[in-house]
Amino acid sequence: MAKFKAGQSGNPSGRPRGAVSPVTRLIRESSLDVVATVIDAAKGGDMQAAALILARGVPTLKASHEPVQILTGEQLKAMTPAQRAEAINAAALAGRVPADVAASLLEGLAKGCAIAEHTEMIERIEALERAQGGGR
Repeated sequence: MAKFKAGQSGNPSGRPRGAVSPVTRLIRESSLDVVATVIDAAKGGDMQAAALILARGVPTLKASHEPVQILTGEQLKAMTPAQRAEAINAAALAGRVPADVAASLLEGLAKGCAIAEHTEMIERIEALERAQGGGR
């Protein structure tokens, strides 16, 4: 037997929906007053108040870089992964690519190599299994 019935309050004489406690009401009202005070202080030249508003109300901008072409598609096709890594490092050392972007490119290159190695290993294992008559 169910203890509670669906759609029926367990305490029908309890706090009504939407009711706000006096403490919650006080916090909400005082918060608005505090925000208004900080905004007024910032408008009046208070740099700490302005910094507080900016820190809480404006999203932090992420660094972004303009696209830079280090190599053409044809050059990439003709290069080994080691040569590509050297080209990325050379571009970073020459100042054509920011260091963090170069690091991201090298990380992507390393992950691509790992995927290629994994794929090649699977293909070789499958070829060996087929050659021994135990293919999948």
